[in-house]
Amino acid sequence: MSSKNTINGPVKAPLGSYPKLWRLLDHYFLKEDVPDRTALQALDTIVELNESILSNPKSVNNRSIRSNEPKIRNLVEMGGTDILTEIGWRFKVMQMQECWVLPYDADLETLRTQQEKILETQQKLQVRYTKSIAETTKRAEKEKSDKLAIMRQIEQDKAERDHRNALRSGAVPKPTQSLDEIRKQAVKERMEREKARKAKAAQEQPTQALPPTNLPGSFPTETVSVSGEHADHSYDDDESDDASPRSRPIGAPTGGRTPRNRQAPRKIKRSAAKPISVTKPVVKERYTGTENKLGGNGSTDAQQDDAMLDKLMSDDDDQDFEVDEDDDEDED
Repeated sequence: MSSKNTINGPVKAPLGSYPKLWRLLDHYFLKEDVPDRTALQALDTIVELNESILSNPKSVNNRSIRSNEPKIRNLVEMGGTDILTEIGWRFKVMQMQECWVLPYDADLETLRTQQEKILETQQKLQVRYTKSIAETTKRAEKEKSDKLAIMRQIEQDKAERDHRNALRSGAVPKPTQSLDEIRKQAVKERMEREKARKAKAAQEQPTQALPPTNLPGSFPTETVSVSGEHADHSYDDDESDDASPRSRPIGAPTGGRTPRNRQAPRKIKRSAAKPISVTKPVVKERYTGTENKLGGNGSTDAQQDDAMLDKLMSDDDDQDFEVDEDDDEDED
């Protein structure tokens, strides 16, 4: 009785021929000097399928895979289906879907040996691919440096041509600068502008005053009333403090701990605002000879004017009457 690992069914001969497997791997993956990323992904798919079965042989889900999955489509495009058939996979239609299935009577030892050969091909392909990427990157850097050198040469030729034209015309030629010097000057100017912008932003930013910090057990020495005058607390003692409360800034700690027998600070009462007087000023009298009181029995200015006018009119009438009497005497 054989000691080979099997799942179900009798033991069969190896499903793959190593020389044929090598030829298939060389034909589909190793024939190109510069391998494609798609070829490397297809070979990675084959390794992943075999590894899932070898790590868990009793799993049913690992033994079948649908053909419409992206990995299998990529493998079909690269010709990997021939390799799947060579190592024991079979194409079937299950539940109206095309699938690739590994039979249960497949020899796992043979599959493991074939997996080693595929891994060797994968390593070779990975080395070639990495080398091709490095060469491509190096070639791109060389092309970039060559292009930059051509640009420098063009700038230098232009500067020399301008210099010759200036000498012919008799004008003072401008100092020639290389492309590197122009770039350094541009970087320097950009750094200076950035520095000036930061300095201007720092000057325009308003300074924020920090709130006064009081130590635990201490109270502020001074408060400011509504009128703006300083008012000391009643429990502060100027003689006991190291410095006068007037000499310390507002909100500074007293520097000592509050005794137990001292009462808590009382809230400073704000002084009430004084009412604004809206009384009208007293009007000065036009005539000081007579007493005039607002709302009293005295005569008003209009009454005084009327009395004065009546007096003047009465005086005029008396004079007219005297003149008429004189005229009568003359007639007689």
